[in-house]
Amino acid sequence: MAVKHALLALLARGPAGTYQLRKDFESATGTTWPLNIGQVATTLARLERDGLVTRLDPGRPASGSGAPGSATASAASTSAPAATAHSTSHNPSAEPVAAAAAPATASSKTQTLPTASRDVAAWTLTDVGREELARWWASPVARRAPERDELVIKLALATASPDVDVAALIQQQRQATQTVLHEINRARRAAGDEDLATALVLDHHVFTVEAELRWLDDAEGRLARAAAEGRRS
Repeated sequence: MAVKHALLALLARGPAGTYQLRKDFESATGTTWPLNIGQVATTLARLERDGLVTRLDPGRPASGSGAPGSATASAASTSAPAATAHSTSHNPSAEPVAAAAAPATASSKTQTLPTASRDVAAWTLTDVGREELARWWASPVARRAPERDELVIKLALATASPDVDVAALIQQQRQATQTVLHEINRARRAAGDEDLATALVLDHHVFTVEAELRWLDDAEGRLARAAAEGRRS
């Protein structure tokens, strides 16, 4: 699981804090791959070390002085005293209204960083980080050597172990895998098609589990043919 690039992709949406990034990741993946907050923090530290992200102070405008509305807010706060003085000279009763309106105008234009309640700082992409993310989007995911699968290893070893009932092992595993498939299908129906990201993730899980069931059926058939021929391994 490419946590590094997943965090870069989330930060491309805008600055966010550590806890917010974990929340956004789990939401984007249908909560099927929960992330430990320590893993998020460690990955962010490595990204910062490599110059891909940088830390922002809490409350700092998301885009610095160039944030949308920052110039308007600055102009409003600068011109407020003058406007107040001008209106007061012609209408003394207008002073409380002008004084109250000026701070509200400035604050309504301020954009602060989106962070979860426990975040004390936020992160944002650097130019180098954006380049790395663009490279990731443009590159296919490399499928190298198959990952170690405990079930595959277990079944392979069982075929060479005379004291193991391989047929019972397969049947037990099939029941467990079918239970998982039912749970995923239930979650998939509950998710619907509105949440496209969650639907894609759960569909992948469904296809993966269904493939495992087909593989178990094939393994059972192979073992039956081997037993008929008088061989086990």
